[in-house]
Amino acid sequence: MSLYETCSSCKGAGTFDCTACKCAKCSSSGTVPVKCQQCSGGTIPCQNCSATGRVVVKKGFFSDKYGPCWKCSGSGRSKCSACTDGVRKDKCPACGGSGRDSRCAKCGGTGKIKCATCGGSRTVEGEWIRSLRNLPVDRLKFEYQKRENELSRLQRKMAGLERENEEWKEWYEGELERLADSPSSRRGFIEEGHSNAGIWEDIGRVDKEMQRVQAEMEAIDNVLSFKWK
Repeated sequence: MSLYETCSSCKGAGTFDCTACKCAKCSSSGTVPVKCQQCSGGTIPCQNCSATGRVVVKKGFFSDKYGPCWKCSGSGRSKCSACTDGVRKDKCPACGGSGRDSRCAKCGGTGKIKCATCGGSRTVEGEWIRSLRNLPVDRLKFEYQKRENELSRLQRKMAGLERENEEWKEWYEGELERLADSPSSRRGFIEEGHSNAGIWEDIGRVDKEMQRVQAEMEAIDNVLSFKWK
C-alpha cells in the first residue's frame, strides 16, 4: 500500500522550466560575444621569442645558433588566453548573466514554475488515500482506532527494545570496568566483538512501522476532518 505516488505531471520534479522569462538578447545563455581587446584575431605577440619566431638553441664563441621558437612554432604569435579566435564571452547586460528576466510574471525570475498537480511537493495521493474518501465516517473511525491500537503495541515494543539496549550497554560497560585491571583480558573481551547491532536493527524496523502507522492515521484524520466540515 502506497500512501503517496510520484506526480505524473511533473515526473517527480515538482516544477517546470519557465520559457517565458528566457533572455532574448543572449538566448538565455547569460553571455554575449564581444570582440577581444587583448589580441588580434585570437593571437598575441609571442613573449618567448619577442614575436620574432626564433630563439637561441645553441650559444657559440663567435655566433649563436637560432631555431624556431618552441612556444609559437616559429610563427611569432601565441594563442590568446582571454578569448577564442578573437571573440570572448561577456556577461549579458540585459539579464545580468542570469539568462532570464527577473521581472517575469510567471516565475518571478526563478526560471521554475511550480507544478499545479502536486503543488511542488513532487508526489500526489496514492490509491489507498483516495479510496478513503469513499468510506463512511463510522468505517473511517474504525480504521483510525485499529491503527491507534497498532501504534500503542509498537510503542510498547519500542520501549522494550530500548530497555534491552540500555541493559546491554550496562552489561558491556560493566564488563569493561571489571576487566580494567587486566589489559590482556579486557583486550580479548573487546576482540570477541560483542555487539548490539541486532537490537538496533529491530529498533529501526519498529520505528519505520510506527512512522507508517502514524502517516496512515494522519491521512484518515484528514479525510474525517473534511467529512465533518
